Amino acid sequence: MSKYEHLLEKMSCLKPALFAIFWKDILQPFYATNKIMHDPKMTLESAMHTLKSLKLFVESKRDEFDKYEEAAKGISSTNQYIQSRTRTRNVRLDPLDYMKAQDANLSHKDKIVRFYSSD
Repeated sequence: MSKYEHLLEKMSCLKPALFAIFWKDILQPFYATNKIMHDPKMTLESAMHTLKSLKLFVESKRDEFDKYEEAAKGISSTNQYIQSRTRTRNVRLDPLDYMKAQDANLSHKDKIVRFYSSD
């Protein structure tokens, strides 16, 4: 298998499709906000309103994971997440009580949502 075929295979999976759709939706308002914020005639009140609006937009996206997942299923060649390999941690860098708690078994959806939440 050539490196191009391997790359095509990796990009045809559900996770890259999900991130591509998600980041396309997220980056467009950031770009628009960036253009507005660089206006030399921008007032402080307008800037605060613009940034609050952007913050509310980003917070609203957390609840739309299912919509993005369905869209990603429509453009990817699979409906399943591919299990990625896990890294082994460097034991010398871990505190002594590390790994005493049980591992959480999260689905791929929960891992992604949890990674992008602010809690």
